[in-house]
Amino acid sequence: MHDIVTEGYMPFMGYHTYYRIVGEASEKAPLLLLHGGPGSTHNYFEVLDSIADTGRQVISYDQIGCGNSYLDGHPELWTQKTWIDELIAIREHLHLDTVHILGQSWGAMQAIPGVFKPVDRGGCKLVDGGMLNNLPVDVCREMGADIVIAVDLQQNDQKPHKQTDLSALSALADLIGVGGILNWILNRPDIEKYIANKQQADILIHPYLPDYDVTSFGNKIAARMIESGADATRQLLPQIRALGN
Repeated sequence: MHDIVTEGYMPFMGYHTYYRIVGEASEKAPLLLLHGGPGSTHNYFEVLDSIADTGRQVISYDQIGCGNSYLDGHPELWTQKTWIDELIAIREHLHLDTVHILGQSWGAMQAIPGVFKPVDRGGCKLVDGGMLNNLPVDVCREMGADIVIAVDLQQNDQKPHKQTDLSALSALADLIGVGGILNWILNRPDIEKYIANKQQADILIHPYLPDYDVTSFGNKIAARMIESGADATRQLLPQIRALGN
């Protein structure tokens, strides 16, 4: 089946997006691949073509501005919104109502809004903030909280990120048009904020969860994780009670 390859272009924002489909449609949900970068291409995902031999289509595409979807001179397009809209568009164009999504590097980050969909409330669009503020104690303080009891699920010790000299990479940033994203990857301001917020919390509950990660789902797993959180909370009950005195 992986020798059946269909290629095409989807109209998008006045330009075009290249896509590649391996295999034929079946009752199995297709696998949609999101490449890294921003600025890479679909090509390295071709090693997964053999998955089509199981009867599951394998679909990849070059995000706008990359590879066969190359576009020059439009840095205003290089935003998360563009690429998320493109992901939605490619699913609609190829009628992918039910699909498995596998992202690598930037592609994995791009898949997050597809799992945690934005919510419109009070004129604001609320999105998952894990990549910007994973322990928002500062937000609670700004909202007027006198006491903040924070729950930190981070299992690895985060250390201050070493600042990187961007001068040698400025040409690359200008070339790929994602200087802001590149700067975030190199300097990780979210880690600095995370460390500061840990120190701002009145009580920091830190459940011991070494065997679980963001892919851990299921009722039994959830029960064990909840119990671990309860144990960590019970150990801090004297400090929590003292806050009320």
